[in-house]
Amino acid sequence: MTAVVGVRIPDKLKRELDELDIDYSEDVRNLLEEKVRRRKAEKAIENLKKYRETLPKIDGDHAAEVIREGRSQR
Repeated sequence: MTAVVGVRIPDKLKRELDELDIDYSEDVRNLLEEKVRRRKAEKAIENLKKYRETLPKIDGDHAAEVIREGRSQR
């Protein structure tokens, strides 16, 4: 299923697009898809930052111990 989205542009721009045989509908579709991808990525990063704030803090010494244990178990 698809939806129609209308966009107003100046007449001069429309004439130039037509004169240059630019497939503006495809360009607009690609631009909107890229915008959606970026916004989703931004939201995911924002959610990860919020989640990270809820995690307990681990001091550096404890982290180093955990890493050493993991390496020695290999």
